[in-house]
Amino acid sequence: MLFLHGILGRGSNWQSFARRWVGQRSGWGAALVDLRLHGQSPDPPAPHTLSTAADDVAALVATNAIGPVAGVAGHSLGGKVALAWLSRSRTMLEEAWILDATPSARPTGRGSELVLTLFDALEAVGRNHESREAFARAMTDQGAESSVVQWLGQNLRRDGGTWRLRLDVTAIRGLLEDHFRQDYWSVVERAQGAGSMNLVVAGRSPVYSAEDRERALGISKGMAGRVRVWDLPSASHWLHVDDTEGLLRVMTADAPSG
Repeated sequence: MLFLHGILGRGSNWQSFARRWVGQRSGWGAALVDLRLHGQSPDPPAPHTLSTAADDVAALVATNAIGPVAGVAGHSLGGKVALAWLSRSRTMLEEAWILDATPSARPTGRGSELVLTLFDALEAVGRNHESREAFARAMTDQGAESSVVQWLGQNLRRDGGTWRLRLDVTAIRGLLEDHFRQDYWSVVERAQGAGSMNLVVAGRSPVYSAEDRERALGISKGMAGRVRVWDLPSASHWLHVDDTEGLLRVMTADAPSG
């Protein structure tokens, strides 16, 4: 199973969840992917789009360095990257999990206002800081929550006498804007590239609009058994943290017992 993280994240964000998931899915392993411009991925050439991010995933799978791939689980941005990859893949996966990532285009960024505010804060404080503490203070002064600041601090690297934020915020914003522009409902409607297409909706997240939910449920009724919608009513957008047990439950629902 490929795990694809969300915007400003990294594959290791899913390590704890993936370890528990593998423990309940006999015969499966997990690969935690750093998408372009994130984590330890080498700096790729522009343009930075969903399409080129999907190309990166396809190239990784083609190397066979991580073994055969039978599934993908993409959260947020990673969910849209997964759909972009499935839209052109010639391989039929066993299952795809699109985790609180609506397939809809959202040109205004509706539902992701907090993320856009975070980008504004990162651009305001810049990339170079005297210390980790200085970065934390600067972000807190911009209104960022301490838990988010700690999470982003994983991307700080010592560069001479300063600490430099590895994230190219301007380039990543461009990737996010392309993510907002794209519509991948056609992939879901055909369960393209996967025998089982699963949409997981976080109940306390604004990412799915009421219309998105209605459309997803309508597709699932017409594609019974191939497209399913799972609701985690108590989870916010970071559903693997807010409702770990719930997400494990739905992602192992069909796992063989014993």
